[in-house]
Amino acid sequence: MLDLRDVYQRGLVRLEVGKAAQMILERVVAGDDRGMDIEEAVRSDKFFTTQIITQASAAMKKSEVNSLSHAAVLLGHEMVRDFILGHTVQRLVDRAADARFESFSKSREYLERAHAAESLAARMNNEYTGLALAAGFVFDVFERWLLSDSALNKHFGPFAHEIWTHSYRTAAIAWAISSHERIQVKYKRIVLAAAILHDVGKLFLACCYPEKYLPLLKKMEESVRDEIDEMTHVRLETEQFDFSHAELGSLLFAKFTFLEELEGVIDFHHDFSVLKTRDPDMFILSMILHLADRLAWLSQVQANYEVTDVKKILEPYRHSFPLFADEVTAMMVTLRGKSLLPS
Repeated sequence: MLDLRDVYQRGLVRLEVGKAAQMILERVVAGDDRGMDIEEAVRSDKFFTTQIITQASAAMKKSEVNSLSHAAVLLGHEMVRDFILGHTVQRLVDRAADARFESFSKSREYLERAHAAESLAARMNNEYTGLALAAGFVFDVFERWLLSDSALNKHFGPFAHEIWTHSYRTAAIAWAISSHERIQVKYKRIVLAAAILHDVGKLFLACCYPEKYLPLLKKMEESVRDEIDEMTHVRLETEQFDFSHAELGSLLFAKFTFLEELEGVIDFHHDFSVLKTRDPDMFILSMILHLADRLAWLSQVQANYEVTDVKKILEPYRHSFPLFADEVTAMMVTLRGKSLLPS
């Protein structure tokens, strides 16, 4: 069984994103990063300051740039933002990241999931693209953690990719459901970001306790053949650790405070019945995420699913969920036609 103090020492203690990235991510999540003062965010970080000015001077060729604010303007807001966030991911997985720094473009590669989440939000007419990018950033941190260690990558690299594909599918379905005219959800703003990170607790467990999580993978893979639900995963994790990925995932927002509003829905996305009277709005949000989660599994394990399959998933919630199986099935067909349900 896990001791939460041990979880902190193994995982949470290493997840300090730093002042510059924290400030940028807070502004990104708030949708206010376009007017960001880069100098304010990075002035306390000599490495960022030096690299931004050096890059801008190289771009100018014939003259040297001495002002950080001038350098940021020359390079462009997005390039500087991505450099800082991408290099922050590198720092979190490699203590020698500053010494190993190669280029702005290389740092940008460390934001693969962040950019994909931001793009998904834009493609689905979701105005909270910054929130999506921040959620993808957190996913990048854990996926890069696994990829940075050859032993971890060997055992969990494909697992991380599968979780990303599933999370992307879940996010597309959850946002489509929450956008339906008959769905009224107070917390719609966080739907897509929560879906991106609903299974990040699995990666957290794999990173911190690989020797304990590895034996569960085969059992989980076997369960997928017969189920379109993750409750077997929850049971296996709870038996092994006394905590599930949902509970451990919600704990992460003690460090990733710029996304703390996701904590409740991540925690309850499998077991949300208690919320029905305690917090009806969070109940609806958690139900949408739960159903999107199951529908994403269905679309992964059954290529030729039918309305009857969707109906089985919706049936337990028919008194709370206003959409019919044929409507949800048509919605998923539309998403697949737009290549928003990747294989």
